[in-house]
Amino acid sequence: MEIVLENMQNANFVNRVLSEFGISTKMMKRKNTLVIYIKDSETISDFLRVIGSNKGILEFEKTKVEKEYRNNINRKINFEVANMDKTAVAASEQLKDIMILKETKQFQKLPNPLKQIANLRIKYPEASLDKIGSMLEPALSRSGVSHRFKKIKELANEVKSSC
Repeated sequence: MEIVLENMQNANFVNRVLSEFGISTKMMKRKNTLVIYIKDSETISDFLRVIGSNKGILEFEKTKVEKEYRNNINRKINFEVANMDKTAVAASEQLKDIMILKETKQFQKLPNPLKQIANLRIKYPEASLDKIGSMLEPALSRSGVSHRFKKIKELANEVKSSC
């Protein structure tokens, strides 16, 4: 929040009065004016209370709540996007490992649990580890699915290093 004043005398006066009400401010010079500003939202609310602007307080608090709500939604969206990106990258790596095993005829030598996981990844390339685990009978935890994909990766790395 900013209060723009024309001269130093008025700026000092406003600063002293606000200080007496416990409202801390900062001051800066902008072009031909002096600007007293308050950054902290609690202090802005206190200022609005001091000047008796009940409508201002309600509007300010409403705006704060809306901003917080938007920020929370954006945070959740960013979290979901990041998770989807991580899933896509991991799935891509897993598919590469599976293709290496298929191209080198090692896929058929895999134990059934690893083949089962690999076939689900091929069929559902966008699925999360949780989702793949839930498709198995009996269902497997995310950790269990991850462990099996690590085994596939190790085998694919062995094949790559032997070529």
